[in-house]
Amino acid sequence: MDSDAIMVDIHTHKWHILNMKQVIKIFNSFEEAENNEVEYWKSLDPNKKLTILEEIRQRHMEITGEGKQGFQRVIRIIKQK
Repeated sequence: MDSDAIMVDIHTHKWHILNMKQVIKIFNSFEEAENNEVEYWKSLDPNKKLTILEEIRQRHMEITGEGKQGFQRVIRIIKQK
């Protein structure tokens, strides 16, 4: 994903991936594949990780319809002695 660019539509507030580098890797074991994935995520800078997380969150909300109601209000009453 090093070559991706993410755009936000200011009217719909939807995120779009404009470019994505496609890479296919073949591994000899699940352990080797998992280690490679861990190293990939470690190599990303924190802002990149947050950008990817926000993209996943937006897609989840689109698919499930969650989050359209806005923030939930939570009130907690605490009795003091």
